[in-house]
Amino acid sequence: MHTLITATWFSKVRMNGELPADAPVLIVATHRNGAVDGFLLHALMPRLEFMLSARLTRTRFQRFFFGGIGVARQKDGGGDNSGALRDCVDHLLAAGQLCIFPEGTSTLGPRHLPYHSGAARIALECWERSGICPVIVPVGLHYHDPGSFRSSVEVVIGEPLHISTPTLGTCRRAIENGLLEVGANFADAGHHELAWLRARQEPSVYHGLKRAERAVWFQCRTEWSAIPQKIRNLALRATPARPDLLPLCLTPLLLPGMILHLPVLMTAALASRCMADGPNVVALWKILGGTMVALVCCPLLLIAAGVFTGLPGIFTVTAATVLLLALWNPVRTAWRNLRYLLAPATARQAILQLSRLPLHDV
Repeated sequence: MHTLITATWFSKVRMNGELPADAPVLIVATHRNGAVDGFLLHALMPRLEFMLSARLTRTRFQRFFFGGIGVARQKDGGGDNSGALRDCVDHLLAAGQLCIFPEGTSTLGPRHLPYHSGAARIALECWERSGICPVIVPVGLHYHDPGSFRSSVEVVIGEPLHISTPTLGTCRRAIENGLLEVGANFADAGHHELAWLRARQEPSVYHGLKRAERAVWFQCRTEWSAIPQKIRNLALRATPARPDLLPLCLTPLLLPGMILHLPVLMTAALASRCMADGPNVVALWKILGGTMVALVCCPLLLIAAGVFTGLPGIFTVTAATVLLLALWNPVRTAWRNLRYLLAPATARQAILQLSRLPLHDV
C-alpha cells in the first residue's frame, strides 16, 4: 500500500546516500509532512518497522494505512511506554531496522521541533542488554511542495553513526547533530522562504538549502517582507527564474484523466479542507480520502470500460490515467507561472533579484 501511495502521490523521489548493510539499524528521521513521512520511508525501505503514535492504530481503517510499535505520546495523554520500548529493543536485537521520528510530531516550520530522548534510550538499552549498539542513521526529508499531488521529494541519508561506548548523553548529542546535518533550519519564516526561493534552482534542493542555511541574508529580508504574501506564496510554488508556459499546451491531454478520476480528486480535496488541522497534514488527508475512493472507483471504471467498450475502453482509461500522472505537475506549474506573470511587475522584479542573490557564507 505504501509503495502504491508513494508511486502515485510523488512525481519524483530522489535519494541521496544508501543505508548501511550492518544490522541492527536505528533510523532517526526529520518529521515534516505527517504520516506521509512514514509512507515514503516504508516504500523505499520495506524492512523498516516504525515507532508511531498508538492512536494511529486504534481502528481497522487506521490499521489499513498505519502499522508499527505504538507509543502513547504526551500530547495524546501519555501512558506507560515501557512495553513499547522493550518491543523496539527486541526488534533491533533481532537484526531489524527501526525508524523513529525524535521530534514526536511533524512541522513544516523554519526550524525543527525539540528532539525527544526515546531513540537514544533505545540505543542505550540495546547496548546494556547485548553489548551491541545499533548503527544510527539520520535521514532528512525535503518536500518541494508538501501538500500538493505529484510534487517531488528528496531523501537524504546521512553518515552512519557508530557509537563505541554509548551513554544517554553521547547518543542524544550524536542523534541531534546527525539530524541537524541532514535537515535544514532557519532563523524565521522569512529566511526559510528566501532559502526555498534560491534552493529550488539547484540540482539538489537539499544542498541548496544547506548553503542558504549558512548565508547572510539579513539585508534582504526587508525587501522580501515588503512583497505581498500572496505573491510570495505564488513565487515559491512557481518557477520565477524560468517561468515556462509551454506545458499549458498539454492541458487538453490532462482533462480526460481529470474527468474520469474526478470523484477521487474531489474527495481528496474535500478531506484535506475539512479534516486537516495544519499544513503538515494536508497531504495525509488528501491521500487517505483519495486512496479509499480510488480503491473502489478505479476497478469499477475499468470494469465498466471493459463491459461497454471492450479492450479499447480499457486502453483509453489506462492511457488517460497515465497521462494524468505524467502531466499533472508540469501543467500545474505552468498555470502557476502564468498567474505569477500576471502579478505586478515591480514585485516580480524584486523576486527575480532576490532569487539570484549569491550565497555568502557566514
